[in-house]
Amino acid sequence: MIGSSPHSAFAKTERKVLQPSPPFSLKRHDGAPFRTDKDFAGRPFIVYFGFTYCPDICPTSLSALTDALDAARADGAPTEEIGFAFVTLDPERDTPEVLSDYVSHFHPNLIGLSGGQDEIDTIAHGWNVTYERTGDGDDYLISHPAYAYALDREHRVVDYLWHIAPTKKLAKKITSLV
Repeated sequence: MIGSSPHSAFAKTERKVLQPSPPFSLKRHDGAPFRTDKDFAGRPFIVYFGFTYCPDICPTSLSALTDALDAARADGAPTEEIGFAFVTLDPERDTPEVLSDYVSHFHPNLIGLSGGQDEIDTIAHGWNVTYERTGDGDDYLISHPAYAYALDREHRVVDYLWHIAPTKKLAKKITSLV
């Protein structure tokens, strides 16, 4: 279990190490294999769980994180060192082609990740990500958390990043990772 309750977006900026994150392996949006403990070895990273057909929270969150990474870089932070991953909770619709197109609209460091539904379920459970498919047929949604995990170089969750936080606040939290 990663953490029981995320920090408020407006809480103090002191860093608390929550718990180590479970490593995982999936496929990148370009079809290449991906492992957090290999591809992000020794690097801090941000991971967000969502789905490309999300009408509001996912694009808003990824845009907020993109803006914050850009702001941190503008302030001199070496953001190229920070890994950034979007893990789909909807591998049925989020094919590599769909993920590739989707992540291209956000930060250039963003990697779209997918796998089989069983793999996604196992990873989500290990990260304490609760999600649920709602609706019938092809017109369904997935309820999911609206925050990203921020991990230090040892891959310990040190913070939660909420899309409702001001860009400067998110940039400061991101800068603290490097």
